[in-house]
Amino acid sequence: MKRLVVVRHGNSPGDDLTEAGRFQAERLGQSLRALCNGDAFVIATSDKNRARQTGVILAEQIGGTPIETVADECVAQPLYFEDEFANLMKRLADRADIVIAVSHQMSVQRIVKRQIKGLGLTWVAPEIVSECAGFVLDYEAKTITPISH
Repeated sequence: MKRLVVVRHGNSPGDDLTEAGRFQAERLGQSLRALCNGDAFVIATSDKNRARQTGVILAEQIGGTPIETVADECVAQPLYFEDEFANLMKRLADRADIVIAVSHQMSVQRIVKRQIKGLGLTWVAPEIVSECAGFVLDYEAKTITPISH
């Protein structure tokens, strides 16, 4: 895996995306299309419907077919399922250049915090997390880039 993309699902008052949430996912997917640029990618989502719906829309907008799509509780709660999440990411990293994890606001922050320690980077301010849809962690360039809907 060259890059880990960690994003939060689109807007939803419950477990289904709103029209605005679907639009957010479409815009995010269009942004990720350039990042993927034909590279092999996999999508791992939380087991919650709103995250799975976001993952489907991202795949449609990116184009092509992801090598694998996985919905797992450990993506929703990586703090509680730390070993399971790490094992899932390792397995997916062996299959594709880009792993896209669709989770929830607080989980995105937790995932990114843990990952950037390994890159030797400084954590970004929490207010940045709430203003963006997620982050691209580039393991080759050792960079972290916020992305928006």
